[in-house]
Amino acid sequence: MTSRRAVLQTGLLGALVAFLPGIAEAKALGTKACKVTDIAVGQGKVVTVSGNPVLITRTSKGFKAFSAKCTHQGCTIPAPVNGTSTCPCHRAQFNATTGAATHGPASKSLAKKTATVSAGYVYIK
Repeated sequence: MTSRRAVLQTGLLGALVAFLPGIAEAKALGTKACKVTDIAVGQGKVVTVSGNPVLITRTSKGFKAFSAKCTHQGCTIPAPVNGTSTCPCHRAQFNATTGAATHGPASKSLAKKTATVSAGYVYIK
């Protein structure tokens, strides 16, 4: 006869084994940032990922992601308007598709992040 403890342990072990691949997949994708439908083609959004601001933009070819910290003095840049994100602190401008600095005082591009889409969500790594 099987004890209740053995049945519970077997059930919990089975649930854990079924759950672990999902954890590994989510970790490989990165951090869930937003729904795909939150960003229209040609638009962007700033989200917080692991305590840091990230600019996610959507082109006709997919999603791009960059650190949303201005490379001049670290202010958080907003979502783009007409393809350009303008830093509110000193007016540096960045191309929302490439992250390139297009107008000073910033001279360095925004740091690139990896954007991956899965099951209707954008993940950032």
